[in-house]
Amino acid sequence: MRIAASVTMRHQLELSGNVRPSESAAYQVEVRDNRGSRQVATTQVLVGEGEGEPKPPEPPKPEPLPDLHAEGPLQQALTELWEKARKAGYKAISRLSIRMFEAPGAWKVYQSVAVLQGIKVSCHLEAEMTSEGVECFRVEFAGKIDKASSVKSFLEPILRAAADANFEAGFVLAFDKQMSLEGEKPETLARKLTKSGGGEAYVEAQALRSELESI
Repeated sequence: MRIAASVTMRHQLELSGNVRPSESAAYQVEVRDNRGSRQVATTQVLVGEGEGEPKPPEPPKPEPLPDLHAEGPLQQALTELWEKARKAGYKAISRLSIRMFEAPGAWKVYQSVAVLQGIKVSCHLEAEMTSEGVECFRVEFAGKIDKASSVKSFLEPILRAAADANFEAGFVLAFDKQMSLEGEKPETLARKLTKSGGGEAYVEAQALRSELESI
């Protein structure tokens, strides 16, 4: 919209400009000459319903993703995770991550995941410890579960003897075929993972709306 304002001093001046107000507004122009004389002109733009350029529609807000993680004793955390995924309308699980921070429970879960069939399991072990005469000793492993046995055997006695230790174990289960959330398959997996025992864990899943969907 083009507006104009006229100011008369010794000469008449006409000033103009383009504006696009979203609502009614007043515009004021002030002019001073070299003698200090001052003139002010005001013009008003009224914007009514249907006038001006239409506002672009606001993009739809994305739906918040469901919180597919849980923590606590491993059996309890897995049960909570399955319930969250089912309630959110997911049909299958494509990937499950388990993190544990105490070695005794982690080794029990290690024994369980090492013999799972039809699931690719990767493992991450990280330990940092001190003992008599050793200020800091650190070990880190990441790889397939079948390659971690020697690291586990090496770490177990060292962790037991350490004066102070920080430990973390992570297991990632990638299903060759997505695990359906229908039926008892998730509960069966939870029983397999905890058959040797467990401990406090943090679990997280990648889920699918349908069994054929990819993430």
